[in-house]
Amino acid sequence: MRYYYPPSYPYQYGYYTGPRPANEVRNQFMRGFVATGILNMTTQAISAEHTGVTPEPMQALKRAVQGGAAMAAGTAAANRMDQGQYFQAASSIGLGLATVTLAERLLNSPSLEHEDD
Repeated sequence: MRYYYPPSYPYQYGYYTGPRPANEVRNQFMRGFVATGILNMTTQAISAEHTGVTPEPMQALKRAVQGGAAMAAGTAAANRMDQGQYFQAASSIGLGLATVTLAERLLNSPSLEHEDD
């Protein structure tokens, strides 16, 4: 007789010592975060050489968080679409948009705002 155990079963009782299965959305967030952060800092450094404007790390952090959120949301939506779960795919896209907007609002410091004088 075979018993079905939910995926969290070995971890709940502390007897499983092997590696936990990878969380694909978390992995995609980190990939997007690192790639966007590197791209943004490199672009800022190159433009700083030409224009003399100092790079702003908060702007790079904001763009990295947004890039990670967009990558994770896109991956989750694509996976849900492949499974035929269209409502969950739309929810993933909506959560991605909300996260990008939240990062824009929360990580927007006064030094990043451009004043029209």
